Amino acid sequence: MNINADETLQYLSNAGIISIEQVRKDIENMKKNKYLEMHQNPVWQGQGKDTRWKTRLPNGKIVAKAKKEDLENQTCQSLEEIFKDVEEIVENNKLNIPIFVAGGISQRSDVKHFFDLGVDGIQVATRFITTYECDASIKYKEAFLKARKEDIGFVSSPVGMPGRAMQNSFVKKTKKEKIPVKKCYQCLIPCDVKNTPYCISRALIEAVKGNLEDGLIFTGAHGYRQDHLMHVDEVIHELMEDDK
Repeated sequence: MNINADETLQYLSNAGIISIEQVRKDIENMKKNKYLEMHQNPVWQGQGKDTRWKTRLPNGKIVAKAKKEDLENQTCQSLEEIFKDVEEIVENNKLNIPIFVAGGISQRSDVKHFFDLGVDGIQVATRFITTYECDASIKYKEAFLKARKEDIGFVSSPVGMPGRAMQNSFVKKTKKEKIPVKKCYQCLIPCDVKNTPYCISRALIEAVKGNLEDGLIFTGAHGYRQDHLMHVDEVIHELMEDDK
């Protein structure tokens, strides 16, 4: 007899061994801590008359809240929470703007979940890297096909914006030392070529060409899930077709 996770949780709850509500809170706290790990700018409390808690978002905007917890909650909103906030603004202002969501969408259940919430569309990126039609080097694609969950972690861009990437030798090197910039591509306005830890354009170019040891391999949270190449139309069909 097969017993699924929901049945197990319900049994443990009925037996008084665990509290499902507490489990939900613990899971939310785990997600929150994961988001906070991505936020690499400092959080500080103002002095004098303005004692609000503050931090700088990746886009440069400084946000402030009376309570530190409120600030952390705003900093690490889930994709669902962000969508609801944007949807409210669009509806309240009677704007005719379609709302798309992106980030962590890699399978049919993800697509269905967000369309059920009311989004107008979704954006998928990582799934299309492991397609025959993707023009990146086969070595680049193989990095995803061979990846394990633990191979994916956070990396800071030269301007301090966090992202996910394969934890290859290049990423490990950036965490220990500066990598000299031989040519500036002027791709990021805030980037200071004299002080930047590495050149992100060069690192991305090297990776796509197949030079994985000197390249930055950006990936989504689920970049480890694919184990074989597919055609683009197969990926779209898999993501969008109703379950039969």
